[in-house]
Order: sequence, then C-alpha cells, then structure tokens
Amino acid sequence: DVLFTFIGPYEKSNLHGGEYNLKFIEYLKCSANVHILGPKPSNELPRYLNQFDLFLMCYSGDKDVAEMANPHKILEYLSTGKTVVSHYIDEYKDKKDLVEMVKHNRLLPQKLNHVLHNLNYFNSPEKAQLRRQYALSNTYGKQIARIEQLVSDYVYSDSNVN
Repeated sequence: DVLFTFIGPYEKSNLHGGEYNLKFIEYLKCSANVHILGPKPSNELPRYLNQFDLFLMCYSGDKDVAEMANPHKILEYLSTGKTVVSHYIDEYKDKKDLVEMVKHNRLLPQKLNHVLHNLNYFNSPEKAQLRRQYALSNTYGKQIARIEQLVSDYVYSDSNVN
C-alpha cells in the first residue's frame, strides 16, 4: 500500500502565485491513500519526514527545468538519507547515486513504481549514508567557506599580485 502525504500550501502556489486546480485538490482529499496536511512549521518537519519511506518531487520539470530545480528542498530530503524520486533536475544529472530522476515526467510513475518495489535496495544504509554526506557537505556554512576560499585564492594568486 502506498500513502501519499503532502505538506505545504495547496490553496495558492508558492512557485508562481497562481491557484492550484481546486477540483484536483478536492479529488486528492477524498482519496483513501492521500493525506494533505497543509503548511507545517519548519521545526515540526523532521517528525513527519522521518516517517516517510521516500520523497517524490514532481514539478512540471519538462516545461522549465531551471525554474523547477529547488536544490534546497532536494538537500533537505537528502539529509534524511531516504530516496528521492524526481523530475529531471539538471544540477543532479551527474549524481545518479543521489537522486532517482527521469528525463521526462511521463516516466515518473514507472520510476516511482520501480523504487517502491525495491525500497530495501534504494534505502540501503550505504545509499542513505551517501545522501546524508552529500547534504552535510553542502550546508550554507560549507558553501560560504568554499566561496571565501575561492575569493582568497583569487586575491592572493600570483597573477593578481602587483
């Protein structure tokens, strides 16, 4: 059995300011295997995320790949160690060991089904550790340290010394 749990706003899109298809939302609300929780405070999210077997990102990635990247959400998901099934995200195209992606959204149901039927493999301790390590190596603090090092290397490089 698969249970889909949605956390976050559903009356207005936080991506483009428009309204969602309310008829579709009502359909989801009536589905036995769907829970729509609405927005939750960030300090409550870990309690929910730890209960999930995997994360599904299915924005309209086929339409605007750059707009639908959402690297912060992916890192949040990766930090749990659990499998992420997603639409195509260019930033992760060379990181197939981190995110289970499809090139075209029409392939998402097949990918999700494959992962669900092989959850022990996809959520193995080794794969989970790899995801956590990647997320920890890409925190804001680590990114700032990398930028500072690049600036420092540039400023103090031989080519910039008078």
